Amino acid sequence: MTDPVATDAYDALRRRATGAPLEFTFHWRDTEFTGAIEARDDRLRLALKGHVASLPFSAENSLGRNSLIAALDGDGPCRINIRDGGRIVIEDSLDLTDTPGATMRDIVTGLVLAILGAAPYLDLIAANGAAPARA
Repeated sequence: MTDPVATDAYDALRRRATGAPLEFTFHWRDTEFTGAIEARDDRLRLALKGHVASLPFSAENSLGRNSLIAALDGDGPCRINIRDGGRIVIEDSLDLTDTPGATMRDIVTGLVLAILGAAPYLDLIAANGAAPARA
């Protein structure tokens, strides 16, 4: 019997994600992230999303609110959006490369590297008084 983690993960994921995306959740730094792997045009696409905080109201912390709006309005390794109700949402997506012999460990490593790009933004959000996201 072969080790499912050590086998060619890309082809296995492509077979499983055909027709319906593979969805998963994980927690990191008090934030629940959701992920989905979709098979599109003979390639795999990973999408990540996390509701990280709520923007403070002006009456609560106008300086923090204005600092966050200014800081989050820029280019970075991931998209950060302020949604209705002041929800701060981090989103990112990337193509998973079809590296011959890539294992599930390689794919998980790619996921970890993608989400680590959000760390400075999470620090910035926390430093400017945004309330943690509610589950």
